[in-house]
Amino acid sequence: MTGVMARDNATLLYPGGIKKWVNLDNGFFLKVAMKIVNYKNTGKKRTTGLGKSPPIIITPEEITYSYTPNYIEPTYGSKSILSSCIATCLANPNLYNEIGRDEMKLRNGEETSFWKNLKGFQGPTLSNEGKILAQPYAVVCHNTRYREEIVCGITRILGVGEFGEFVTLTFEEPTNSLMNEVGGRTQYHPDEILASYRGNDIVGVLRFYPKTNPGKRAKGLTTILLSNEKDLGLDLEEIKAKAFERYKLSRQ
Repeated sequence: MTGVMARDNATLLYPGGIKKWVNLDNGFFLKVAMKIVNYKNTGKKRTTGLGKSPPIIITPEEITYSYTPNYIEPTYGSKSILSSCIATCLANPNLYNEIGRDEMKLRNGEETSFWKNLKGFQGPTLSNEGKILAQPYAVVCHNTRYREEIVCGITRILGVGEFGEFVTLTFEEPTNSLMNEVGGRTQYHPDEILASYRGNDIVGVLRFYPKTNPGKRAKGLTTILLSNEKDLGLDLEEIKAKAFERYKLSRQ
């Protein structure tokens, strides 16, 4: 399942087709995600008896904390919380299957159908020719910039691995801080410039956040700058020429 969140609804891409403006059941995913992380924490305990105090309950807000960059602080909107809980379900398909079928009270063969659908969603969506159309991730587009150097809202890509693993896509001004983040470089390659406006260059940035524990944020991340040609398959000169022709602009 690939979900692109918009206006608190989702577009679902799956092997059988596409469905837009789906109103997902927030309560269901929040409840299942909470049970997944709390059951896993309880299952790690080696003692058979109860402790001196009740176990700590991980909340949806704490789950969301683990699935957001450190420059995004609470409180979170429903889009952030819902997508983070869906990512928790994607990262734990076996527990999601067990808990989900109990929550929905499936019976009379519905359990098998639910399991088959879930298994089908774990792979990419392919065209009839076998071309990959979408990976089984949740893609969330945010309107807020959060940081001054980011020129538009950030995109979060969730469900890419274990709990807490996610990727952000941003379009930013290439500051000294960013150059240090990508390995202490002193300059960027011309092919990494996605756009220029009034002397300001813009680059595309992917940040990969590693797995972490619920309620914690990952330490360390991998940052790369996107290449127009190698990563995106763009020919900016061709795009520019078509734009000048379409909008009747002068090259002077």
